[in-house]
Amino acid sequence: MAFLWVAANRDRRVAEVADGLGITGQAASTIIAALSRGLDPWGKPGLGLIELARASDNHNARVVRLTDRGRLTIAKACHR
Repeated sequence: MAFLWVAANRDRRVAEVADGLGITGQAASTIIAALSRGLDPWGKPGLGLIELARASDNHNARVVRLTDRGRLTIAKACHR
């Protein structure tokens, strides 16, 4: 569900993802870590579907966006 929300709502901050999903910021961060390229909170590699990037309007802020792999996953799912 979080992956689809990020795909439909581009370049949102973690707090916005949390609000959009109706979860806490901590829960959103955990989900983002599991879906990203880094290690999740349990030390397992993430799925590489999303990434955290610097916001264009505030270089201190981070936004969540799809990676190439994430966009390909969405494209494949839409063509089934």
